[in-house]
Amino acid sequence: MQVQIFSRTRFCLLLDVWTRFCGVIASNSDLIRKFNLFDDGSSRVGRAFLAMALAQDARLGYRLHGLLQEFRDRQARYCDELNRAERGAGNATSWVLWFLEALEASCTRTATLIDECVVRARFWGEQRDITLIERQRKALNRMLDAGPGRSEGGMTARKYAALTQTSSASATRELTDLARKGLLVPKGQGRARRYELEIPGWEWVPPSVKRK
Repeated sequence: MQVQIFSRTRFCLLLDVWTRFCGVIASNSDLIRKFNLFDDGSSRVGRAFLAMALAQDARLGYRLHGLLQEFRDRQARYCDELNRAERGAGNATSWVLWFLEALEASCTRTATLIDECVVRARFWGEQRDITLIERQRKALNRMLDAGPGRSEGGMTARKYAALTQTSSASATRELTDLARKGLLVPKGQGRARRYELEIPGWEWVPPSVKRK
């Protein structure tokens, strides 16, 4: 199944719609107050406006954005921009620009999330004929759930043993087996030995290497 997310053309159209929509909101101080998505009472009105406008533009039965979560992550600046637009001299340009910036960021975040889900599904689809025990599947799922580059320190025998409640000898043997089957790639030697997923771009990079 092919998933079409946010093409550049669709995103430009979405920005155009939101620019005009935000212009209407910004020209009316009452509507600006209703767009406070975090206060009680009026926040429900703001969320309703937001959901309705996006649904009408996208015309889809599902959402491919997480705008409200993006607002929560930027709540302090959101409130600053809202207050500046409401109490200023009627120029809401900075608020509109901030609003569109948040929309773009939410689309990018959701597109990344979908891409990661597709990679996980493809990984297991490609390995469906490989025999694995439950402990190995559990370790692989933990690394996949962490996401690209976020499985700090990779998977070591010590981590594997603690995660799967097995012995150090079994952990080493089962990790070696995963590497032999091409699912993991060994890195380092001796006590520094760790294993990374055999997925381009998903390897954890030590901070010391990133700084170089």
